[in-house]
Amino acid sequence: MSKSKIGIQKTEIEIEVDKITNSIENLISGDTFDTEVVLVNWTEKNTVTQNFDWLFDWKSEYRKANR
Repeated sequence: MSKSKIGIQKTEIEIEVDKITNSIENLISGDTFDTEVVLVNWTEKNTVTQNFDWLFDWKSEYRKANR
């Protein structure tokens, strides 16, 4: 566990995407959680990512034409 730049405790998790759905789904319990996926522009991306150390390559994904 580590602290982010703004002092929030965070824990890294590793997940496997095994099915594309319209929401997050717990395969063990069957529970689903409403999920909203929206497009962001480059400025919005910077706002979302500036205070967190993401284990996700936002720049690479943003540049892909099919995203």
